[in-house]
Amino acid sequence: MVLFTGVACNPIDATLVATGSAEDKGFLWKIGDGDWKVELNGMSLFCFMHYGHEDSVSCLAFSADGQLLASGGVGATVRIWDSSGHHRHKLEDASSSSEVEFEWIRWHPRRPFALAGSTDFIASMKDAEKGVLFNTVMVDL
Repeated sequence: MVLFTGVACNPIDATLVATGSAEDKGFLWKIGDGDWKVELNGMSLFCFMHYGHEDSVSCLAFSADGQLLASGGVGATVRIWDSSGHHRHKLEDASSSSEVEFEWIRWHPRRPFALAGSTDFIASMKDAEKGVLFNTVMVDL
């Protein structure tokens, strides 16, 4: 039995859904004619193991135009995929601690910038097209 830990629906294509799991994997699901899924791992056309996550995938989000998917979780890494499941970029948290977990991801409404918040109170903005860290903000509680 797979324990799903995150879900995101494509805002443009209502039949495309992404899920994350506690088994270190992410999946793209096509809902409709004979439901199918592809594992996001970067090893094949649709594949999170080779280019993928090494720990639980707990947060996912599609960009506003539905073309990009960001996935994050335990392990201080956010991965960017296209909507077909091709791996685009790996973006690490500014702290680079493997104990850090990304808890949420949001996209800028008009730009390919992903904003991700982690358990070390750092919010990181990443340029998903260029694959670079754009800015970080640390919240002091």
